[in-house]
Order: sequence, then structure tokens, then C-alpha cells
Amino acid sequence: MPKRSTLVLSAFSLAVLTGCSAAAGGGQAAAPNPQATTSYAGTDVKRQMEAGIADCMKKGGFTYIPYLPPPMKLSAAETQALNGDYEAMKARRAKYGFEIFAAFVYPKEFQGPGDPRGKVPTDPNWAIAGKLNETQATAYTKVKEACYGEAVKKTTGKVVTSKRDHSKQMALKVKQVKAEELDGDPGLVQSATAMADCLKAKGYRLTAANPVAMERRGRDEFDAKVEELARDDGMPDDQAGEGMFVQPELEPDKARPYLNEEIKASLDDLECGKDFYRAFLPKQNELQRRMQEEFAWL
Repeated sequence: MPKRSTLVLSAFSLAVLTGCSAAAGGGQAAAPNPQATTSYAGTDVKRQMEAGIADCMKKGGFTYIPYLPPPMKLSAAETQALNGDYEAMKARRAKYGFEIFAAFVYPKEFQGPGDPRGKVPTDPNWAIAGKLNETQATAYTKVKEACYGEAVKKTTGKVVTSKRDHSKQMALKVKQVKAEELDGDPGLVQSATAMADCLKAKGYRLTAANPVAMERRGRDEFDAKVEELARDDGMPDDQAGEGMFVQPELEPDKARPYLNEEIKASLDDLECGKDFYRAFLPKQNELQRRMQEEFAWL
């Protein structure tokens, strides 16, 4: 799967990828919630974890401010789409497709540096770390990773060596549980197979037809196109990290043809998969909520 070092997402896209609840109180509702107030699972445990990191960092001689990202706010239509409502998904895809090239065409509607709405307040600890000299920064990172591991162990019982390790462990667990619960669900398998047959009849090439692969196939396809553009833009990717690349600089007018192609593909995908998404998305959202709660990951 292609990976972007500078990932620009709408609140809706982020909710899709993280499985954030679209129901008040943190539970994932299968039916749309007209209030459309988002909440994260595991918030209380995460708050305890952040407080533990701060106490530990203080003992290590550094300042750390407990930080939790604010809950995202989705509209009623976004909430409905997140839960597999056909009409809501169709309306959104008609403008944004799979929400890959839409980030270039509609930059003000997506999160990221320069978003005038300021959807995601900056973690105050970035500024603190940024003021340290090289020697202090090295010590800060070492202490923070140790404190992070200690806090995770106390609050969740899990043994991790760093935040990155924590993320990797959760990703592996999510992948395992998805394979067991979603790819192992006979009803979802039947719906995914029907969707795959429909797409093949329309001329689309598929490499897999299991439920998890069918849900993400469109995003993966157009993510790969973004990566191809990034690899050919002449900008070095060596600082992006292993397996990552720097997001290409693509002006809206240059990105529009790619988005038009993406929109058509996404609507074909939805027409073939409307029954599949209605059944699959609520189950995936609930699974993601459980994983967030288990790992205290926001």
C-alpha cells in the first residue's frame, strides 16, 4: 500500500481511516446519528496515559503538556456516509471521489498545514521540542520514548518501546481482527463477491475480492497514482522515512483530471457495492472503535 509522508485528509476521511465514532458518547452506531457529534473511543484511558507521560517527563527534567486531539465534527450527511448510506455516499463521491485527489483540488476543505479553519490544533509539545538544541533534543526523545512506554504499560498493560511501536502493534492487531471478523463473515464475503463480479463486468481489474480488500481497493488505486506522481516530481524522498514519500505539489487545475477519473471510478464502485458498504462499514467502524479503546489510541 502506498504511504504518504504528508497526508492531507478531510475530517470525514480521517474518520474513515481511524474508525472514529460518529455517535455521541463514543459508541459506533450502525444507524446514522442526526447530531453528527464525533467522539473517540478510549478517551479516558488516553487522558490517563498523557498525564502519566507528563509526570514521567517531569522526573526526567523535561516539560510535557498532556494533549488529546479534539473530537472531530461531522455533518449529518458525513455521518450517514460513514455508516454506508447509499445516497449520502453517492453525493459525497460525486464531488470527492475516494478522497485522494480531492485533497489537491479542494485544499481548503481538507486538513493539513495552512487549513484556515484550523481543524487540528497543533500539539503544544512540538513547540517545546523545537526549542531544544541537538543534545537536549536527543535526551528529550530518549526520555519521552521511555515515558511513553511506561504510561502505555500502566494504562493498557501493553509493552511498547515507542509511539511508533505502539502504532505498529495496533495496526497489526487491526489487520488480524479484520481478517478474522470481516473477511470471515459469510454475509460480507457474499456481498463482496457480488461487488467484485459487478466491477469486473464494468471492465475493472481486481487483485482480490475479500471484504477488506474491496472496501479499500479504490483508495489504494488512486493512492498509487499519487505515489507515481511523487516519485517522478524530482523532489527527494529520502527524508520522508522508510516506505514513505513526499506529497507531490499538484495545483488544483492539474489535479482535476485525476479527480474526474477518480469520481467516475468511485461512483461505479458504489453502484456495484451499495449493499456491501451498507453491511460492511458499520461492522468495520465498530471493530476500529474496539481497537482504539484497547490500545488507547486516538
